[in-house]
Amino acid sequence: MKLAQPEIPTDELYKFKTVLGLIIIVFSASAILWGASHLDTVAMEVRVASIELSVTDESGTQDSSKKERDARINDLKTTKLLRLSSFVGWVYLFGLLFLGFVGAYLLKSGFKEWEDVQSDRNKYLKEQLKSSTPNERQ
Repeated sequence: MKLAQPEIPTDELYKFKTVLGLIIIVFSASAILWGASHLDTVAMEVRVASIELSVTDESGTQDSSKKERDARINDLKTTKLLRLSSFVGWVYLFGLLFLGFVGAYLLKSGFKEWEDVQSDRNKYLKEQLKSSTPNERQ
């Protein structure tokens, strides 16, 4: 026995806009959550790598000025990398938020058009029902 697959309502433009808007909203929300999680992970990895690079063996032969200079360089690299990843993260976030707003607009306008068309269809069916004779209704 074969199960019937549900059909996506794309026969009318307003239905397509509504479904597309819903898909865009779900995609952008999940991508924002994934991106925030990924950005936190990258930032943590960079901080851990910076700490590992700044720590040297206790038996190291470097003098203290060279150690301080290397630590400052590592801190500077870490700061620059964090700023870059933060900037890319914000661009990513705002892009997905814009996409989410586009999806919300499509969803709202599609539902509005759907409601208008459906109310006209309901009025037409009520008029048809009133104008029909009692024998035709049965």
